[in-house]
Amino acid sequence: MKIAVLAGLLPALLTGCAALPECEPALDDARHAARQHEPLAAWVDEVEPACRAAATDAWEAVLAAECDPLLAFHLARVDARDRLPGCPGREFAGAAELGAMIRSLQAERDELQRVLTTADGAAERAAWRRLRVIERDLPQLEATARLHGYMAPARAPGD
Repeated sequence: MKIAVLAGLLPALLTGCAALPECEPALDDARHAARQHEPLAAWVDEVEPACRAAATDAWEAVLAAECDPLLAFHLARVDARDRLPGCPGREFAGAAELGAMIRSLQAERDELQRVLTTADGAAERAAWRRLRVIERDLPQLEATARLHGYMAPARAPGD
């Protein structure tokens, strides 16, 4: 009997927030955001922390059903390209490539900043040169993503 009760509760425990009634408004908001083509960063911070994963999953599900390039950009940017649905079209593939390029340059920038704390001489100069190139190219790629609606608008200092 106890096993049957636990087996009945297991799906609810595994789905976490998705099964909690208090998360339903967050899931509805996430689905609405996806239908409005809103980037994740534009709304996810307003969701209760306990509901964020489920809300993100709901947002992704709507975008996947529509083969929305926003999903391709998002998954590539968080290094989850293995979860990309098999959607046709150059726009979907291009969004995934743009997300992957931004993720790659951000990771390289972070690594160079770490290297610069210990590098000296020729290695330091090379790291600074590469960092300058990344700091020039990354904002351009991010601006392209914002123009396509894949990223939330940049915030001005002090906002």
